[in-house]
Amino acid sequence: MGQLVEPVIRPFRRFNLQFMGLDFTILAVVIALNVLSRVLIMIFA
Repeated sequence: MGQLVEPVIRPFRRFNLQFMGLDFTILAVVIALNVLSRVLIMIFA
């Protein structure tokens, strides 16, 4: 599983999205993928 998601998460890790011991990197990735998905749907729909 790690080999599958690490290439997607790696670029976001450089933004240091840790706050009070919590890592929000995964949340940022999910939001970015959601936005990308919506943009692609708008373009190709």
